[in-house]
Amino acid sequence: MSDRNIAIDGGASRPVDGDGFRRLVASIVFALALFLGGAAAAETRVALVIGNADYGAMGRLKNPVNDARLMAQTLRDVGFRVIELIDADQQEMKRGVRDFGRWLRRAGPEGVALFYYAGHGVQVSGRNYLLPVEAQILAEGDVDIESVAADSILEQMEHANTGVNIVILDACRNNPFQQGFRSASRGLARMEAPTGSYIAYSTAPGQLAMDGDGPNSPFTLSLTNAMQRPGLSIEQVFKTVRQEVARFSEERQIPWSSSSLIGDFAFRGGAAAAAAPPAQAPLAAPLPANDREVEMLYWDSIKDSSNPALFRDYKRRFPDGIFAAIADARIEALSGAGPARNPPQVAAVQPKPQPAVPARPAAPERPADCAGLFRLTSGTPPPYCLEIRRTGRYEVSEKCGAISTRGLSDNRGQEKTAVLTEGSFVAVSETRSIHFYGEETRCYWIAESPSDGVSGNDGWVIVVPEPELRFVRLREPD
Repeated sequence: MSDRNIAIDGGASRPVDGDGFRRLVASIVFALALFLGGAAAAETRVALVIGNADYGAMGRLKNPVNDARLMAQTLRDVGFRVIELIDADQQEMKRGVRDFGRWLRRAGPEGVALFYYAGHGVQVSGRNYLLPVEAQILAEGDVDIESVAADSILEQMEHANTGVNIVILDACRNNPFQQGFRSASRGLARMEAPTGSYIAYSTAPGQLAMDGDGPNSPFTLSLTNAMQRPGLSIEQVFKTVRQEVARFSEERQIPWSSSSLIGDFAFRGGAAAAAAPPAQAPLAAPLPANDREVEMLYWDSIKDSSNPALFRDYKRRFPDGIFAAIADARIEALSGAGPARNPPQVAAVQPKPQPAVPARPAAPERPADCAGLFRLTSGTPPPYCLEIRRTGRYEVSEKCGAISTRGLSDNRGQEKTAVLTEGSFVAVSETRSIHFYGEETRCYWIAESPSDGVSGNDGWVIVVPEPELRFVRLREPD
């Protein structure tokens, strides 16, 4: 574990009744929309962007992470609310698809859905699969179990009945398992586009795409440039990309697309869109579980913005929020620091001799990973190690149960909230899953270990509800 600290605060958040919470969220979003001028278009735009590169034994791909980050920022610039996943495992990918579907169902027929994937993709028996970074595929039959079917994204779009659905696959790389698979083929298979859909591939079905010499693939670099040109229809955007990539590759790579769109769509509008687009206000999310999740959703929607007003609003709404210090730094950086002032000159004062202070005992060594935690724990190592993958405020309770901030727990008065930092590790003696109103909640009992930074809470339970399970990972000793 690094030297980052963990802060434990007593008490639980005050519960908010359902109707009051809905009014609160609605008023916040409406006020932000008025303050920022709103989006130029009437439709709600939602995107899921995944970039997988670190495939372990299969090797690391050069461009997908850079491509995904470039695409995510471009989509934000043209008004999309973006869910962005980098080097995601299967659980993270599937939960990302699930959350994407929830946002789309809220957007409804007026919504625009876009899915972008860069990474390894394979075609088996005519079906396309997207590979998570930790996929363990030893035989052809493992692909369906270990990966994510590309058509599952189309199913989410169909169920949501969104008006415009766009799928972009920059995954036409060589199948790393092709020699051992009887039904595997080069590149990706053609997918049928349901009504209202536009499906784009970085190259023709059955062919392989180039990575290029720069940090981004030629396909994604050309696409993100074309998407920002005012007034170009989606058909014109991909025609431009096709021409540029074909010219760059000397026609060895020809991007391909299939469309069943009925209406018109442009990523950026006409002449008015030539100027920098207004900052996109966060969308009204499906009802979050608690105030903590509201803060997380809000921060995710503004963290890449260049508008200091959004960070000031975050500080107004969450003055003691997890990201308050980062927000202050962003406000200062985006607003421009004032001229440096010379400090007033004061006469030097001879300090009085101070009594010697006994040296503090050295802080215990912090592990750099779960293996280090198991090694540093004196006596019998704990059965599990909980890796914190995202900084956040978690409930630490005397017993397992539904999280108290929903106002529905029998743990009230017996819990604290803990800020656990990304990259920290917690020794765990026991884990248990319970289901609460159809949603999984997982409990992790904190084991004795002076090296994990939460030793003062040994025997207490870290309670993590389903929406936040992606932010932790349980590991066992090798």
